[in-house]
Amino acid sequence: MIEETVITQVGDVPIKSRMRVRKFGEVYTPWHIVKKMCDLVCDDRLDTRYLEPACGNGNFLVEILRRKVAKARCLDDALIALSSIYGIDILPDNVREAKMRMFAVVVAAYPEDYVPVTGMITLILNCNVQQGDFLSGLKANGEPLEFVDWSDLARRARKEVK
Repeated sequence: MIEETVITQVGDVPIKSRMRVRKFGEVYTPWHIVKKMCDLVCDDRLDTRYLEPACGNGNFLVEILRRKVAKARCLDDALIALSSIYGIDILPDNVREAKMRMFAVVVAAYPEDYVPVTGMITLILNCNVQQGDFLSGLKANGEPLEFVDWSDLARRARKEVK
């Protein structure tokens, strides 16, 4: 089980550093609360979309993906689940960590099958988990935040194959 990275605790609130709390308002939702909140909002559909506008290191993204992948019948379903989850964070180390943790969820669920689609998993994560500022709508490089609708691409590809 992949748990959240915790450098220190203030009460039951995990934080990486007091400076990050002061400068960025960075505090992480405790794991037990993440799970309870996901119990309230997660549904059974693999393609239901979720956006976490201040995703930190991905606690909510990872829990949502775990739940979706548990319902997937195959790796293709897991890719659909992965492609429906979006995250934004202002700090680059958080974005990298969130992507690594989400990648690990897919690998753990399909350890024998994931290698041929490693590039696809990475592409989806790079497009759907981005460094930026949700409030301004801009990426770190000043470009607008934009996400790819993978479900439309998948539907079009399936129609072309038929």
